Amino acid sequence: MFQTVSKMVALLAALAVIASFVLEQKTIGENGSAPAPVAAPKPVSGIARSSEPLLTAALVQQPSTAARGTEVLSANSRGHFAATLEVNGAPIHMLVDTGATMIAFSAEDAELAGIRPLPADFKHRSATANGEVAIALVKVASIRLGSIELRDVDAAVLPAGALQGTLLGMSFLKRLSLFQFENGRLILRQ
Repeated sequence: MFQTVSKMVALLAALAVIASFVLEQKTIGENGSAPAPVAAPKPVSGIARSSEPLLTAALVQQPSTAARGTEVLSANSRGHFAATLEVNGAPIHMLVDTGATMIAFSAEDAELAGIRPLPADFKHRSATANGEVAIALVKVASIRLGSIELRDVDAAVLPAGALQGTLLGMSFLKRLSLFQFENGRLILRQ
């Protein structure tokens, strides 16, 4: 019993330190100066796991910049996160999906970003909510979300009509130093 209580106290202390750091970084990013002392940091919900799908809905908004290399997305009324990212220089609306192994492009969005797999490239299979589908695996040269930019990102392109919109999956998110959910916001840091 004592060990369980000790572990819980240690976990709460660690969460308080993390929350304090996040609040400090946000304040520095907003006004460029050191933050005022924080009396009681807010608890942080933790790092997302790939088994926690978040969404199935419409697009929301653009990210807000908290500090260079950090972006913050607000949840829509259904609790989903979305933004417009630059993919190879083209604006593509994406819905964040921590349950998706990689970025999943609709054929239409892939075309807008200059990603044009050949019919022979659709040789891999993937399980989706609508059943199994053929996919083409690709590397995306550049993906930018505000001040975050990643290069050579793994992604999949689905055939025309197989997916409406594009999902921002773990092949992007796992390359960040941090992504966490806090008070209806998703904080992303390169």
